[in-house]
Amino acid sequence: MKKIIAILAITALGVSSAAFAQDKVTPVTIDRANMESLWLSNTNNAAGGIIDAPKRQAFAEAKYDLTKGDFKYAQLGDDNKTAIFHTKGGGIYENLGGAYFWGEFTYTNESISGARWNATLVDPLRDMPFFLADDNYSKWKNQKYNIKFKAATPLLWDHLILGVAGNYDNSIAAKQIDPRPKTLQSKVEIFPSLVWKIYGGFSLGADFQYYSYREDGSGSRVNSLVDPKAWDMVAPGFFNAGVLANFGSSIHALRAYNANALGGGAQLGYECDKFKAVIGFNYTYKVEDVMFSYEKPQMAGTVRDNRYDITLAAEKKFDNGNLLFLNFKASSKDYDGIEYFQTYDNTYEVQTWITDAKFVRSNFKNTLNTLKVDYMVTDGADGYVWKFGVEGNLCNDAFVYYVPESHRKIGYFDAGAHMTRNFALGSNSSMVANVSGGYSHATTAELEYNGTRSEDPGYTEFTLLDFQYATTDFANFGADLKYVFSGLKGSSSLFAGASYKHLFPKGDQFKKRSFLVFSIGLTF
Repeated sequence: MKKIIAILAITALGVSSAAFAQDKVTPVTIDRANMESLWLSNTNNAAGGIIDAPKRQAFAEAKYDLTKGDFKYAQLGDDNKTAIFHTKGGGIYENLGGAYFWGEFTYTNESISGARWNATLVDPLRDMPFFLADDNYSKWKNQKYNIKFKAATPLLWDHLILGVAGNYDNSIAAKQIDPRPKTLQSKVEIFPSLVWKIYGGFSLGADFQYYSYREDGSGSRVNSLVDPKAWDMVAPGFFNAGVLANFGSSIHALRAYNANALGGGAQLGYECDKFKAVIGFNYTYKVEDVMFSYEKPQMAGTVRDNRYDITLAAEKKFDNGNLLFLNFKASSKDYDGIEYFQTYDNTYEVQTWITDAKFVRSNFKNTLNTLKVDYMVTDGADGYVWKFGVEGNLCNDAFVYYVPESHRKIGYFDAGAHMTRNFALGSNSSMVANVSGGYSHATTAELEYNGTRSEDPGYTEFTLLDFQYATTDFANFGADLKYVFSGLKGSSSLFAGASYKHLFPKGDQFKKRSFLVFSIGLTF
């Protein structure tokens, strides 16, 4: 596996390192190019790279992220340190007949402290209701690798473009306080695509999605005299409590997750001299089985997931060269939690679990509508001098457990604004400053729990605490400062920066959450 990751990383770096442009490449020019690439930034259709026709640009960046504070979901850490290496780049390659190639590689190393209620998952917030939990304030050490690529043919027969995109994730997460699970996660995703150019500036696109997901855990204990207390979660507020050895055959068989998904999308694009837009629709259907082992599968649950997305992205270019961007996205997630009733057949020739019945016991629905508007004062080249933007999000989240009937409804609206100024400090250097702020208001906060565990910590310190977090109003403020040196040969530039963001929750339940990030990198 390490050899595969190394080969893929070298491939991504090779695509990036081949990306040289005649003009200077800076973080500002890359930001503008991403915003102007409507197909690549807003759809899964890699063939749209030929429509966007971005210049070849790339960057490599190392970041160190410090996150602290109690205003968070209970499964996230109070004090986290994250090191990230990220490189990406590509564009149109004229020496390959005008084909489009792009690659990206990200390595993340996380040190998490003060996390609770997770003894199974690499990502405890990934819409998975079936997992094991413990109440210890634990430390985690996580490493994550991600490889992405996109490629597209030149325009064929004056109309057709073929493309393909891929994504590979690999992670290992290890908890450092009993119980001590080690979880391995991998995901392979592929997006074949095509675009048909129509006369009059219109283009029709389509893409197909398939991915396979695996996440397997095993565990150990340092203190063998104490069997840690654990909760076998099936939905918020619904669980079995006991010691960890009671769930499955032992601590060494935590959970095995196996998912497959199919999906696809369709797009319509339009482009003329000073205006372009893309509207897209995407649907994904996923089934994920959760079991105790693969040898003698005892089902812990199944998640059946339907997801829809509608996106609209548009760009207006004014006579003075300035740009106006509009982005709208409506997303809907609807997934069921299926529980099993099984008995063990110990017949010598069989020795397996038999499913007597299975029922949909829970349902989760989430809708999110996002609107962004940005205005950019360009610099006469490939960058900008000013960028102003506003954003609004409207989210509604509903959960129901059918027997005994319980429900939770959460809604919020948040709005924010940001401003970026690119200061020229001389012929070879510049300073990019950004400030942002916003406010989030809970519009709905309903929780009716009719389960039998209302006094159990699995409800009071997990389910109830997460509900209180999700329905707390808060303000946020952030600032980012980046120094850019462009006096290198060719198109390359060096940059170094720092950013800070602070969340101010309303009331006395939570105190704060802060994010401090240092970065250094190279653009080329």
